[in-house]
Amino acid sequence: MLASLLAVLALYGFDIPILELLELKTYDLRFISRGVQKAAPAVTMVVIDEKSLEVEGRWPWPRTKIAALIDAVSEDGAKVIGFDVIFSEPDENSQLALIDQLSGQLDALAIDDARLRRFVAERRRNADNDLALAEAIKRSKAAVVLGYFFHDQSTLEHQLNPGETERRLQQIAGSKYPRIRRTGQQAHEPAFITGQAPQTNLQILSDAAASSGYFSLQGDRDGVLRWMPLVIQGGDDLFPPLALVCAWQYLGRPPLTVEVGNHGVEGIQVGQ
Repeated sequence: MLASLLAVLALYGFDIPILELLELKTYDLRFISRGVQKAAPAVTMVVIDEKSLEVEGRWPWPRTKIAALIDAVSEDGAKVIGFDVIFSEPDENSQLALIDQLSGQLDALAIDDARLRRFVAERRRNADNDLALAEAIKRSKAAVVLGYFFHDQSTLEHQLNPGETERRLQQIAGSKYPRIRRTGQQAHEPAFITGQAPQTNLQILSDAAASSGYFSLQGDRDGVLRWMPLVIQGGDDLFPPLALVCAWQYLGRPPLTVEVGNHGVEGIQVGQ
């Protein structure tokens, strides 16, 4: 018995990959044995799938279409709308580009006709799809939660300068965990999963949204995605995932606390 225990401890200490793989596969079997759990009726998936693309056209859709989607879902009675897509680049809009060229020509030719300037400004506003999406987010009866993800070394194509990284962290600072409860003798030095830099949405959209949450996933050695970390550290702050932020908004934004012990996160407390 003692020899078996020592052997198991030795194998655990050497971190043999085959044992971890066996544990992962038996973990999958335990879920299969448990069976499929029916989703709560409070949650509905609005899916951008092959059927959607056949009807609405190829992705990415114009931001005006996403704005119309928010209007429809909000009017249908949703309390929270969460996006697990990122709007990190301006909407490609040939009409807006043409209006900007016209505005540039007016500046170059020093044409100072007030009516013409108002006309161009109005046309630009009507053609600005990003502005249309931001306004839809603002007028939504439902709280809109935008998604983002944290880069790691494998997804970061080039090293961002510290200023850009800090700007992105500041952009999502309003969505960090507001409270951290530390317990244990070594709770001041826990190990968190850390993100190199967040891939964020356009500033105009982040400013309009109720909050944001990450949808970064953590893969296992066999390439299967099984985990959604409850906390990722970005800079000096701790951030929650998209699903948790949506639930928090749905519950009326009660106190949200990360409980941290000697070895990292021990739990998340939402209200009572």
